Amino acid sequence: SSDFSSFGTTKEFLPDYNDFYNRLKKDDLPKYQKQFHEFLHNSVKDDIINFNQFINNAKEDIENAVEYLNQNLRAITYQQNPDTYLSLKCERAKDTRIDEFNRRLHASIPDAVRIQMQDTDYEEELFSQIKGFLESLKENENLRSWVLDIRNWFVFAASENYASDGAQKQYYSDSASLSGGEKAKLTYTILASAIAYQFGINRAGSSFRFVIVDEAFSKSDIYNSEYAMRLFKQIDLQLMVVTPFDKINIVEDYISSVHLTENKNTNDSRLLSMSIQTYKSEQQAATM
Repeated sequence: SSDFSSFGTTKEFLPDYNDFYNRLKKDDLPKYQKQFHEFLHNSVKDDIINFNQFINNAKEDIENAVEYLNQNLRAITYQQNPDTYLSLKCERAKDTRIDEFNRRLHASIPDAVRIQMQDTDYEEELFSQIKGFLESLKENENLRSWVLDIRNWFVFAASENYASDGAQKQYYSDSASLSGGEKAKLTYTILASAIAYQFGINRAGSSFRFVIVDEAFSKSDIYNSEYAMRLFKQIDLQLMVVTPFDKINIVEDYISSVHLTENKNTNDSRLLSMSIQTYKSEQQAATM
């Protein structure tokens, strides 16, 4: 250390070392011990408690969001004859990484009584716990990013229930076993509910609700495509649908205007706009 740079290495310099030691023991060390305990009481303790509260709030936000989504899904008919509806399931994931994170986090949360008693041994043990916990997160960036994304703390699924009595008809843990049309229908239903949540459509006051759907029906059958349009209408979205001309019949009953584009020579783009009533009249006249 530079504090010893002026000290010699022979025995006549021993008094200098003794003076330095006594000054460190009587003056500096108590001062740093006091700073340490103040830091632990006034900063570290509150920070770790606030961090734990942040984790709990994030978990609660996800559970509340799922509950809100289910309120919207309950009003959407998923299948008819008999009517069913979807309900999202949100369960805590069983993962060793999350378990270890929780174990170390909870071990780092101060015991209010022992902190108030200023138990020096406990405070030093607590500081070591917190230091080890933070270092474990710092050492592995991928683990830190994964475990702090609270969505990974949950396993999500969907249950199809009968509207008459709420009994479960089918459980969807994933979409691997579903056909393309069934996957699209499941996706559309959850998406509609999520849009309602994101835009706050069911809350008091006005909200922005403009959505662009780009070639969403290219791989869907007519039934599922019309189902999607009914969904978007049900939650009162302002919708722009981008679709090939041969799919326009799917959306005719759900739109108010049509904008046709063409570029025959690849260098002369044209846009023709008309109301849906005019479009239908032109189509009818063309087939006569």
